Amino acid sequence: MRLTKTQITALQAVERGAVWDEEHTEYFQLQTGGARAHTIFDLEGDGLVKRGPEEKMEKISIYRYSLTDAGKKALEEARK
Repeated sequence: MRLTKTQITALQAVERGAVWDEEHTEYFQLQTGGARAHTIFDLEGDGLVKRGPEEKMEKISIYRYSLTDAGKKALEEARK
């Protein structure tokens, strides 16, 4: 799979642990670590990243994104 620079940036942000969903009673926010939100959602749809389990923090729930095996392989190929 050939990745765009935007997709590579997004995968690198996920790899650093800089991408997560933050759900609060009043709002939802995707912390993207410098990547575009729609790119993260597209990568999730392509099976390159996945949303992790809920982590409770008082009134907030956090869901961290991580690379799938396919995402790791795609990023490795892009670095060659």
